[in-house]
Amino acid sequence: MYYSSTMCTFQVYIYIILTFNPIFIDFFVEVCYNVYIFSVYMKKIDKFSTNEIHEIRSIFPLVCEEIPHYNGKELCPECKVHHKRLPSERIFKELISLFDATDKAWSEIFFTDRASVTNLRKKYSLGSYNVQQIWDSNRFWDELDEGIDYKPVEDFLELLTKYPRADEKTLMEIAEINKYYFTRLLRNNFEIQERYNDIKSVRNLENEYLFCIRCKIRKKKKYFKPISKNKIKRSIICDLCNKENIDKCTHCGKIYPESKLEKEENGILICKKCSA
Repeated sequence: MYYSSTMCTFQVYIYIILTFNPIFIDFFVEVCYNVYIFSVYMKKIDKFSTNEIHEIRSIFPLVCEEIPHYNGKELCPECKVHHKRLPSERIFKELISLFDATDKAWSEIFFTDRASVTNLRKKYSLGSYNVQQIWDSNRFWDELDEGIDYKPVEDFLELLTKYPRADEKTLMEIAEINKYYFTRLLRNNFEIQERYNDIKSVRNLENEYLFCIRCKIRKKKKYFKPISKNKIKRSIICDLCNKENIDKCTHCGKIYPESKLEKEENGILICKKCSA
């Protein structure tokens, strides 16, 4: 019930945005697509499908059909022995290279608890990699000899251009590259290095949009009042929100934030000092 009402509210917000702000349609569609891609390809498997379980069993079959039906601390009722439920280091490495899954998902496959899988990772030092150590100069040249696929890098540069306010780390995750690999690439590819620097310059100097922290949408800078003499620094709240966010006390005429004013029965706004 909560999910349904939340979705309805979300749909109403989207309808309002797309109805009254048609300039956001392309941006909204693009963001939704990237979020979808990110969620599909970056999220860990929390529960294996039937086909995935079948593939896993072809690599790591059950030693006894009774294993799913009794506690691992007990003897097998059929064989009268303790069966080993967890895979060897070699097999576990093979499995996690094929499936990026949570320890909970693996525990259901091995018919054990999640802590046992976590301890297995620690025992074999699996699941946590030092990416910086992986991408040393030797690995980069090996990658270069094999043939670098520049499509993910092109995707990252395109995202940098499209979303000048977005964090580079987030965009790298969406494009599925990492900063250590990208840094090595920049050092050895002057064309990409030049394009990257040009894009960063544009991001820093020509970002014509700001994000309003009150209405939570992106607007052009002209809709945010300058708050410094040189007009470089601007308000973090758009002009419309500023109008809605402040008002005058009817009695003393002073301007106060909306939250500091009280509305009387006749609709007149009055500050706390005048109402005392």
